[in-house]
Amino acid sequence: MSTVFPANVIAILEARAISVLEGVNVQTVPLHQMNTGDTVAIVPMGWDPVEPPQIGQRPNYEEASIQRYSIMIQALVTSYGQEDGINRHALLSRRVRNMLVRDPVLREALSQLYCNEDGVTETFHRLRVNNQRFLVNEGESDGTLYMSVTDVHVITEVN
Repeated sequence: MSTVFPANVIAILEARAISVLEGVNVQTVPLHQMNTGDTVAIVPMGWDPVEPPQIGQRPNYEEASIQRYSIMIQALVTSYGQEDGINRHALLSRRVRNMLVRDPVLREALSQLYCNEDGVTETFHRLRVNNQRFLVNEGESDGTLYMSVTDVHVITEVN
């Protein structure tokens, strides 16, 4: 497993999703229209230094003390029946949210993450679920695609 952020978070989310979301394909590359069945993709999206540097805390006083990593979690259901598709997709999207906010095993694993590089230690601080958006794309021959996109932020602290 990678020891740097956000790859270490992605690895834990992937392992937990495989365990918790039984019967769902889990991947760490974005979804595309060729995905079939119920699929979840966990993808890093960005990094943002949140707080200005704090002088005197580290050798590199130019580095922000709080870091924010954006992670996108896509959930896809392909269905030929509208009611079945809506129901399966609502359930899968809910299971993703529940894993992120309620799973004690995930919380414990994340709380132990840190990265030590160049004499600077970056530690996991918290995971925040910002929102979840829903999309529907009606296909002609391959059924209707129901997708949710969950926006997650991982906050770390640099010492």
